[in-house]
Amino acid sequence: MNATLVGLHSYPIKSCGALDWTVAAVTAAGLALDRQWMLVSEDGRFMTQRQWPAMALVRPVLRENALWVGAPGMPELRVAALDEAPPEGPARTLTVWRDNVPGQDAGAEAAAWFSNALGEPCRLYRLHPQARRLASPEHVTAWRLRHGQAVPELGSRHAFGFADGFPLLVASQDSLRELNARLARQGHAPVPMDRFRPNVVIEGLEPYDEDHVAWLRCGQVVLALVKPCSRCTVPDVDQASGLRGEEPGRTLAAYRRRQEGVMFGQNAVAHAPAGAVLAVGEPVRAEFAF
Repeated sequence: MNATLVGLHSYPIKSCGALDWTVAAVTAAGLALDRQWMLVSEDGRFMTQRQWPAMALVRPVLRENALWVGAPGMPELRVAALDEAPPEGPARTLTVWRDNVPGQDAGAEAAAWFSNALGEPCRLYRLHPQARRLASPEHVTAWRLRHGQAVPELGSRHAFGFADGFPLLVASQDSLRELNARLARQGHAPVPMDRFRPNVVIEGLEPYDEDHVAWLRCGQVVLALVKPCSRCTVPDVDQASGLRGEEPGRTLAAYRRRQEGVMFGQNAVAHAPAGAVLAVGEPVRAEFAF
């Protein structure tokens, strides 16, 4: 079945604002710049909007071939030049759920800026150049056993950054439309797709057809949908205000709760030849596996 790619988003700093792309480079590690930095609290916890919803108000900007960030009441901060590899400084072992990931401290200026912006002592870390965190071998192997003959080019090792569990999250605009219809019937306002923080948004399927899609082919790029995404409380955070409510999580839970959690979107890994890009407006071929 044919669909269309309608959104591309990366989140340079885990759980902060998005960069929206019309054309984005893609590798086995995901979209360009996605979750390459992460904030860590004074007691060593990685920080997300689950506990600090105001992180939504930290917005990245690309300017002068560098990554900058801004936040309400704060001067902009230059985070890093994009044409320079991160220096090989000492690594600190950071924990993202059950994974230990080496990170590199971004320095005192960044720590002071983010601590002031969020009202919480914290430090910014960049993914260390030697980091080799792999997407779940269990799920990737299971996918390859089912579909590997049809997509032999998809490899078994997909190293990525500080995202929760996989390099890419794919979501369907059609599924969001169904959710918003349910919200409207209960007198609630619709929510935009940014509540779900996807990397790739497609349109043209039936609502929740992505539950049954094995892979998406976009030109030379193959996105293998390896695991449904169980949702936490982050979709209840308004990304424009940084305020948390009860929707859409409550409505979504009423009809999308499964044994593994409340589902919306699909975690994915990619086969992407060197120099591959994805582009908004590009046709997408969805291959189903019922």
